[in-house]
Amino acid sequence: MFKGIRPWVLAVAVGLILLSVLAVVAKRFRSEEPQTPQTTASQSVSPSSEQGTFGADASRPIEIPSRSGSDKTVVRKPLPRATKVILKDGRLVPAGEGRASLSDPGVVAVVYEGAPPAAVQRLKEILESGSNEYPDFTLSEKYPPWVYDKIREMIPGKLGEVIASIAEDMTKLPIEQRVQPYLDFADAERTGYGLMYLVSDQAKKGGLSSTPVADTKFGIAVVSDDGIGPAEVAVWLAHRLAAGDERIKLPRIPPEPYKDWQSWVRDFSTEEYARQLEDEGILPKRSAR
Repeated sequence: MFKGIRPWVLAVAVGLILLSVLAVVAKRFRSEEPQTPQTTASQSVSPSSEQGTFGADASRPIEIPSRSGSDKTVVRKPLPRATKVILKDGRLVPAGEGRASLSDPGVVAVVYEGAPPAAVQRLKEILESGSNEYPDFTLSEKYPPWVYDKIREMIPGKLGEVIASIAEDMTKLPIEQRVQPYLDFADAERTGYGLMYLVSDQAKKGGLSSTPVADTKFGIAVVSDDGIGPAEVAVWLAHRLAAGDERIKLPRIPPEPYKDWQSWVRDFSTEEYARQLEDEGILPKRSAR
């Protein structure tokens, strides 16, 4: 059906669209706090008034779908107070008259009270890199060949091969089956957050147990410590490298609580993909019971 795409890639794509199942896996290792499901391409659309908030005033509430499962029950949670802004020249300054919203000249982000300092700094670096974070671009982006070589360099060994292969094969999939890249993936113990992503891409999924960082033209950046799988790592790293981001700080891979990358890959893979990796000698074959 899709020429040039390995059969297991389509199997992986199907698994990615059903990543809510993977959230159950991640939940085994996390606290009882409900987590935000992983982003999937089918749930990411072009910026609009119906998907997330753009240029939101600090007092504007966020609509949060109820965790009870009812489509009609909605909780409204106001954003924290805006305390700082990031200017076009890279400065982080106190919010004040004439520089308190995205509509003010020179303001590229409005930072909220309580945002982790490391997340604010990293967001500033991402904005300075000039990367395009609109889904219309990220879900159709083709990465240059050197990106895959760089991934293998940054993540040596068989795991690097897996991550680079997923990143490359993801570009061959239909847009609705691709994964929207996170803004950042970090060591929570060092930075105070594990993931940074845009509410505009996840406004209709899960609850905002995550912490708002700042409002940008792409949407509201928030942080959480939700679980992350190999596909999300692959597209995040490939996108950031292709954007020319020279300040990437690669966190521990696999992420906590995994002690080995094989278990991590298995937990976030379909059975067909895991068997494919076994046949290629990348994953050890499980002994028959």
